Amino acid sequence: MEGSVEALKNPNILRSINSRLIETSVLPRFLKYRYLVSYHLIRIDEDGYWRTLMPFPFVKVALTNRPRTIQLYLNKIRSLSENDMEKEAEISARKTLIKNSDNFTLFIELLAGALTLRGTS
Repeated sequence: MEGSVEALKNPNILRSINSRLIETSVLPRFLKYRYLVSYHLIRIDEDGYWRTLMPFPFVKVALTNRPRTIQLYLNKIRSLSENDMEKEAEISARKTLIKNSDNFTLFIELLAGALTLRGTS
């Protein structure tokens, strides 16, 4: 187990894992699914949506600094049809990949965040 943890600290290994996950479309599909889950949660249980995000400090900062922007985003998601939600999730996944193109720990960080949330629920 210790060797595995050490391997995940090696930037070359992380870069290789991340590249492979993008090449095989695992990371883009994972991101799209994550966005779709968030969109559905916004529509059916907004309080649940916020409970899953509150452990992350950047969320509290955004809620304080940009409440109007967040409200516009929520309204947009609520107004989408099922097909439009699917398209929006794909666009958001692509944007996330582009924005984080130099972040070769993206997938590891996403999984760590998901595991952290699982532990808090």
